[in-house]
Amino acid sequence: MDPEPIPTELSDPPVELMRQTPRRVKLTGLGWTNVFLSAFFLVAGVAIGVNFVQQAVRTITAQNMLRQGGSEASGQITGKWSLTGGKLAMWKVDYTFAVDGTLYSGESKVPKEIWKSLHENDSLRIRYLISNPNTNHPAGWEDMTPSDLWILVFPAGMAIFGLLFARRIPLQRRLALEGVGVRGCISDWHGPSRAGFVLDYTFRNLSSNGVEIGSCRSDQALKAGSEVWVLYLPSDPSRSEIYPFNAEFFRIE
Repeated sequence: MDPEPIPTELSDPPVELMRQTPRRVKLTGLGWTNVFLSAFFLVAGVAIGVNFVQQAVRTITAQNMLRQGGSEASGQITGKWSLTGGKLAMWKVDYTFAVDGTLYSGESKVPKEIWKSLHENDSLRIRYLISNPNTNHPAGWEDMTPSDLWILVFPAGMAIFGLLFARRIPLQRRLALEGVGVRGCISDWHGPSRAGFVLDYTFRNLSSNGVEIGSCRSDQALKAGSEVWVLYLPSDPSRSEIYPFNAEFFRIE
């Protein structure tokens, strides 16, 4: 269905846009939700990433210690199991070994190809620290290689997702506080997509009298030539948005 144009002759600007800047603004329910989600994904992504890095450092440190000063003993596999889940899949074995008559146990990730050839009660060479046999690992492979660092993509993705949630919030706040309201004109529209439509528009900069261009998302398409109200920042006219805001994070009081 063709988009419906809004009236070509706009009425007077909304009363709230006529108020002296900086205006009084209030964070809406949608705004609070986005702030919470942004903070959650950003903090969680950073925290998980730091935890992964710390675990990697501990694992690599232990591997280096075992490689340089470890001794070996014969152990036995007590169990094997796996977790499926695409790139997060892993294959593990449980094992025991004895040092000076004391029995120790351990658990280790195993490359899939090696895991398939292992069976419960199979013997397994274990490398351990003489000073602390609780630090041990099967001698046939290592827990972590550079290729395992791809797992950092997950927390990095969470942090980036949080930033994407947050990026529009400070801009809209500045527009609501300081933006200049002017008449604009729709030049084109694109969509629909999952995020709705994208509206391209032009407006006149009151300071330079030059024509500026902008683009923002909308729940509906508007025909080229439709007039709209636009808020833009006098200090940076490239920062603008159609008013009323499509996603209202801040309400002008």
